[in-house]
Amino acid sequence: VETRNQADALAYEIEKNLKDYGDKIDPVEKQKLDEVIARVRSSLEKNDDEAIASGLEEMKKLWSEVATKFYEQAQKDAAAETGTDAGSETTEDTASTGETMDADFEVVDE
Repeated sequence: VETRNQADALAYEIEKNLKDYGDKIDPVEKQKLDEVIARVRSSLEKNDDEAIASGLEEMKKLWSEVATKFYEQAQKDAAAETGTDAGSETTEDTASTGETMDADFEVVDE
């Protein structure tokens, strides 16, 4: 039951992301994701537990690869817009002293 729920939830999440960001994803990778989602949906309808489990793993792998590429491209685009390299940002205080700063804070319950 847990594998079925995971497969269904991941398929839904990927479909939603493809709908929202599909124009920014490589068409070949998008097609692969669409195909594996269709297979998983079919397996869910047929109650084929082995096919569901293997489809879930394939979806995880493909989505991980696509999401990583998408995230890296988004970082490059953001860096190009700001004129900095991604990950090279430092605060002025820590850059000048080379040390981390301690700060006090108070939690206020309302």
